Amino acid sequence: MKINVSPKLTSKNFRINDFEVEDNLFNKKLKPFSNFKIENIKINKITSSVQTKYGLNNNEINNGNFKYELEIIDNSKYGIINFDIEDDLVDLLLININKDANYLINYKSNKNIYHNGLIKANIKSNVKANIIVINNTGSDANNLMSFDSSVLDNSILNYLIVDLGSNMSISNYYASLIGENAKNNLNSIYIGNKKDIFDINYIVDIFGKNCECNIDVKGSLSNEAKKTFKGSIDFKKGCKGSIGDENEYCVLLSDKVISKSLPMLLCTEEDVVGNHSTASGKVGDKILFYIMSRGLSKKDAEKLIVKSNFDKLLNMIKDEKIKEKIEKEIDKKI
Repeated sequence: MKINVSPKLTSKNFRINDFEVEDNLFNKKLKPFSNFKIENIKINKITSSVQTKYGLNNNEINNGNFKYELEIIDNSKYGIINFDIEDDLVDLLLININKDANYLINYKSNKNIYHNGLIKANIKSNVKANIIVINNTGSDANNLMSFDSSVLDNSILNYLIVDLGSNMSISNYYASLIGENAKNNLNSIYIGNKKDIFDINYIVDIFGKNCECNIDVKGSLSNEAKKTFKGSIDFKKGCKGSIGDENEYCVLLSDKVISKSLPMLLCTEEDVVGNHSTASGKVGDKILFYIMSRGLSKKDAEKLIVKSNFDKLLNMIKDEKIKEKIEKEIDKKI
């Protein structure tokens, strides 16, 4: 079965699209799920279905075992929800943001579990939203995540996705910049080792005038990990004065890793600015030698280099406790 299919018709030309899994991955028999903790969040049960444009498996998600709308209680603090996953989890989280808000959503497991999640965020006008999502489900898990967002006039959506790897980690991000002066910053970190598999598909459609989109992806692969990255910024008719930038960089720590990347810019409007780049490479011998000459082992030197590559994205987190928590999880994974 093909999943995470990009609508941007990349597969025929580049053979990077249409990730396939066994049919029996879906339609799991789900147990009721209650193993979660919340801080500074009110949750309300969702009874109706939620549709997304490019979800991984919307029918399954709407019949999942955790379906709630999240609401910040105090917008001066991070609203936190921690999932400790012991059994299969299919979750739907709906976030309607009409005032400045910060969310941290953390999925954690050390079991052989299946996770399929959808986070749908509706960003109203004149607000700023920060959303951090961490996948820490472990190398025995199959993890699928969909992100679906819409941003209205004069609003900013900052997304940070930290993917610490799974047996199979499939992520699909879609955002629609509808209003004028809407902005979406999508920052993403992935860390793969052992035989972890990543399939990453990020799409941002720009409709409004004077909008801005920035996609910045940093990753590292070691042992026999594999990754495909597909990123698209699509300038739609009418989005005059808009800007889009897209960058992806991967550090290769083994000769056995596989890294494929395809950033794209699509455009049906004249008065716009778009830039994209992608790069991957091993740690330079000169840099490695210099650091090791200061007394570090080769492994510790590589670890330091990889972590420094993530600093720019992590420094965007203003809450030091949240930042420290994420850095500790990254440190364990590398």
